[in-house]
Amino acid sequence: FESAYDIEFRDFVDHVSRDLSPEGPSAWDGYIAAVTADAALKSLDAGGEKQDLDFPETPAFYIG
Repeated sequence: FESAYDIEFRDFVDHVSRDLSPEGPSAWDGYIAAVTADAALKSLDAGGEKQDLDFPETPAFYIG
């Protein structure tokens, strides 16, 4: 996992140092990951019971 973080961080620095917009995960991706992790923990607490994931529509700011 550590090497994946290093690769992502180097890519970010590379883009910014060349005056390009950073690429990679966004805050929205982090939000989706956090909601998913919360549902996974809730599932564990409920003996593995399936949890529904209900995400709002992705804000236009994060699209394309």
